[in-house]
Amino acid sequence: SPWLKTTNNFLNNHLKLARFAADIFPNLCINNSAINVPLCVDRAMAPKNDLCHEKISLRTAADRERDARLVMENASKGRPVYLFTGDNDLVCIPSAARRFADLAGKSCVFRMWEGLGHETMNESAWEDVLDAVITWLDGMLV
Repeated sequence: SPWLKTTNNFLNNHLKLARFAADIFPNLCINNSAINVPLCVDRAMAPKNDLCHEKISLRTAADRERDARLVMENASKGRPVYLFTGDNDLVCIPSAARRFADLAGKSCVFRMWEGLGHETMNESAWEDVLDAVITWLDGMLV
């Protein structure tokens, strides 16, 4: 699921402050609210991932927010994209992905996976998600 708009309230409410502080304290970490919500509705695989933790550095957060803004501003450039998200994503706001798809028009194939969360490829329906991606990629090679 794309980080086009996050549910992280600190970033949403204090983005200018986070950008400013990231230049001074890039490694300072803030709470990553995403870790406090379920990433999957029906997890198929649950490997222990030591890289998942409750913090995000100000630099990473500010950079991802900047990148999301740039992606949205350039949605209509006509680059082909297959964009998908779960409708129960509690980390990245699904309506932002739909907004991107609307701005991108025909160059974007958009799929909102009903009943899936943020980590669509870790859900029990992961094979369906992966098959859809492969089908789109195969179509791009023709």
